[in-house]
This record gives sequence, structure tokens and C-alpha cells, in this order.
Amino acid sequence: MASKQMEEIQRKLSLLAYPRANAPAQSLLFAGVERYRLLEWLFFRLLGDRSPFTQQNWQGDSLDRDEENNRIQHLAEIANFLGITPSVDTEAIQGRGSYEERVELLRLIVNLVEASCYADNPEWSVDEQLAKDVQLVDSISEKQAQILSEECKLFPADVQIQSIYPLPDIAELELKLSEYTKKMSNLQQMVQELASKEIHPWTHMMEVPQLHGFGPAANRLLEAYNTLLKRRRKRQRGDQPWRRAPTRPPAPEAARRTLPVLVYDHGLGPNNRQTAFAIGDQSLHTSVVPELADNYYHATSHGWVLLVAPEPSPRTRLWDPRSGESVILPAMERELLEDWECCLSDAPTAPSCVVLVLDTKKPKFLYCRVGDSLWSVHEYDIGNVKLPPEYAPPRKLVIQQTAAVDGKFYFGETGKLGVIDFSPATPEFSYIDRPCPEFPDGSNCLNELLVESRGELFSVYICLKGFTPEILTVRVYRIDLSGRPTLSKVDDLGDRVFLLSYTNVQLLCSASKYGVKGNRVYFNHNVMGDMDGGLLCIFDLDEQSLKTLRPCPGMAELLRSPFWMLPTDQDSTRGADK
Repeated sequence: MASKQMEEIQRKLSLLAYPRANAPAQSLLFAGVERYRLLEWLFFRLLGDRSPFTQQNWQGDSLDRDEENNRIQHLAEIANFLGITPSVDTEAIQGRGSYEERVELLRLIVNLVEASCYADNPEWSVDEQLAKDVQLVDSISEKQAQILSEECKLFPADVQIQSIYPLPDIAELELKLSEYTKKMSNLQQMVQELASKEIHPWTHMMEVPQLHGFGPAANRLLEAYNTLLKRRRKRQRGDQPWRRAPTRPPAPEAARRTLPVLVYDHGLGPNNRQTAFAIGDQSLHTSVVPELADNYYHATSHGWVLLVAPEPSPRTRLWDPRSGESVILPAMERELLEDWECCLSDAPTAPSCVVLVLDTKKPKFLYCRVGDSLWSVHEYDIGNVKLPPEYAPPRKLVIQQTAAVDGKFYFGETGKLGVIDFSPATPEFSYIDRPCPEFPDGSNCLNELLVESRGELFSVYICLKGFTPEILTVRVYRIDLSGRPTLSKVDDLGDRVFLLSYTNVQLLCSASKYGVKGNRVYFNHNVMGDMDGGLLCIFDLDEQSLKTLRPCPGMAELLRSPFWMLPTDQDSTRGADK
């Protein structure tokens, strides 16, 4: 390796026009006239014309002892000046160390000479650069002496401030720091208690990927926030009397043309406002609805809203926000569950209508029939959530959403279709095996919602991309209940539109009548729990395309998930088409 490096050094010496480049390698690496002659030639190439050293005129190929020592000393001083050696080192000039070390030193010097030949500024020299550096150092020293002198007063304003506002006592600062630390500790404890009692029981469901029900599970964080708002609202309403809203005439024709709408509740902001987004012309209509502002409520798939008065008298009724009509229901014995959904088996005007109130946290529900004098409580057991063994104790499956067909409530499970029949004295559960749809390519999560339409049961699958909240596609299946349930993919809904949300599911039978294109699926998508209600997604089954928009981008507070409201004539159309 060293021999190859030496050959490269001699090649470079030839390119640099050194007259004795072909001298034997040994003579260039070890003490002798040949080495001294080479070093002297290289050093003065580096020093240039204005060298502070005088080039000696050494003659002949041999030197006496004194001449050799003088020459070595002279070269050592030049090497130290150039920075090649840290000190005046005569041994380095004569050659020191192993063969490889001698080659490395010579290679370094030759490379320096080669680099100086190709410098950008051919006029540069050591003495000129040295003069500039000395001048710069002198200037810096002069400025430093001027700044540090007593005549130069820097920052006089600071001196005045210190005299007017003396520094506070250290003990006082430590006392304030202790008080702030105590307050932060108490606040942290409150947050931890809130997280353990209110948020963690729901967010725990999100730790395990769920193929079905991914959307509701991801929506738990928003529901936790809603719980806090409900408690604040309860304190504000505590002493308000139960107000029975008067029957209102139908809305004028101009207002009816805005239906169907997606209703957003602004929560506890000024006047407890609600904003309705019309999907026909994409207009916004903000107003105060006392029934929604003064009660706990939940919209049903039939368009009616269950209103529950706050304690101490939790009276209930079904209210139609389109006509103002009310149907009185039994009063509840205690305050309603924090997380609940209301479902109707039929229109509230039908005597056989069953009002079902699901607890979405525990396996139980309340129910009554129109005309009953009290609510009944029913607890059920439909199995445990399929989780790894380390998730102990096991958690019970809880029904999150139902759809009613012919007086029976249907709910979805993996590979099964659950049925709740209220015709007997007590609710009866049964199960029907059903096939599961295949996952589209690129999807690992499905969110299923059941929809009743014209006496038929449909299953709408919102397919997510991988394990992300990004929507990949939407698929609609018809569930045949005449025999063993079968799934048939639906690509044409005609003039119908499915309107889906976490709160309720609606069916618009005559979409074109209200300026809406048929054969579409509208659904609210707010997996991240945004306070403006998230996205409204529109999936066109004809074009197999997805469009999204954000109806209320300026909303800063959202009490609950938005719900759909339809025109009043859709109830009669829905019944006539069965």
C-alpha cells in the first residue's frame, strides 16, 4: 500500500515539474541531501515570492556536519511556520517513524503544493494573508478595549431599571413557585380522575382494531366531551320548570323547501343555537329551538325526537320538529343514561309503536309502548367482545344501532343478524346466520349501519382504507329476510337517498322532489371528534365516487353528533311504499 502511495507521490512531483521526481523513493524518505532538496523545493513553492525565509544556495550532493545541521534547522523552522509540524522539529525533517508514516508526511506536503497550484486566487500569498489577519486582530483588540473601558456605558436603561425596580426577594419567588406547583398538581389530579372515569372506558375500545363498528368506537372521545357538556347543561337547567311546547303549524312552504337538513347543535354557546344544513342547495339556517335547548334529546329514524326533561322530573315525550306535534310518554324514574340512542318500531301515531332507548355503554335498554304508564328496564347478554386474553376482565357486547322492520328490531353482529321481538310479554332475542361481505382490496375496517327502506332491510358498509380513518369506498347490500338471510349487492337505489349519521338513519324516498340527486349515500364522518362536526360525505353509487364537504367550518363547540330531519310527507311516502 505504501509503495503505491509513493508511486503516486512521484507522479504528482512530475506534474509539478520537480526536476528530480525520478529519484529513488528511499532517498526521498530518509535523511540525506535528496530529501532536504525536495523539502526545500516544496516549502518555497508554498511560501511564494514574498517568503519571510531566505532560500539558501546549497551546492553539491554532500554536506559537512555543520552545513547539514544548519540546513535541517532551516527546514524545520519553515515547516513549523507553515503549520506542517506543531513545533520546530528537526527529526521530522530527517524522517521519523515507520515507512508508512514517512510516506504519509510527504504525501501531505505534496498535496498542499498541488492544491496551491490550483487555487482560485493565484495572487494569494502567505505574507499578504498574514498581514490581513494581523490587521483584523488588531482592530478587534482595539474595539474590545473601547467597549470594556469605563468611558463606554453600555445599556444605561438597564441600570436605571434596576435602580427603580429592585429584584424581588428569593424567598418570595420560591413561595409563589410553590403555590403555582400546588395548583398544577391539583389540576393534574382532576384531569387524571376525569380520564379514568369518563374517557378511558371508551377510548380503551380503540386500542384493538375492530372490523365492525370502527366508526362508533372511534367516536367515543367526542361522546366523552359531550358528557361534560351535558353535566354543565344540567346545572344550568336545574331549576327550570318543564315547558310543554305548544302545537305549531307546519312550516311555511319557503322553509319546507330547505328540507332535508342535517342539524348541528352548538352546545352551550350563546342562546344554545342549532344550525341546519340543507343538502338541496347547501344553505345554512341558524336559529334557537327551545325544545332542543331545554331538554336532553335524541332524534329517531322516523324524524321524531325523544325529549327528556332534566331532573327532578324527567318527563318524556316524542316531538315532531317539522309540525310541532307531541306524543306524551311515561315519566322516567331517574335521570336518563348518559349515552343512549332512541329507536322506534313504527310511526309514533301507531298504537303498536315501541319506543326503544339503548344504553350504548352497558348491555341494557329501556322500552315502552305509546300509551304505557311506565318504562321497563331489560338487561341482556349477547356475549363478550372478542379480545386477546390479556384484556381482562372480558367486556360484554353492547348493541349500538338498530333498524326496525315489521315491528322487530334488527342489529348487526359478525356473521349473524340479531333480532329483538317485543310482541311477547318480555323482549325475546334470536339470531339468524347471515353471510359476511368480502373486504374490498386495500380495506381492513368496515363500519356497518342498518337501514330500513320500504319494508326491506339494507346494510351499508363504509369501508376504510387500511386501518386509517380515510374512506375507501361505500357498499350497499340488501338483506333478504324471507328465508335464510342472503346478501345481494345494490348498485341502484333509484330516486332514494340514504342519510346516515351516528345519531340517526333516515331514508329520503323522493330525492329529486327536493333538488337532491338520487342513488346516493350521505353520511357524517367525524372519527377524530372535530368540534365543527367533521365531514359530510356524499357517495354516488352511479359514478362510484366520493365527495366531501365541511358544512360548519366555523363552529367552535358541538354538543352531540348531528342528526337528519326530513320533510313531513316522507313519513307517508315511506309507509305507502311498504
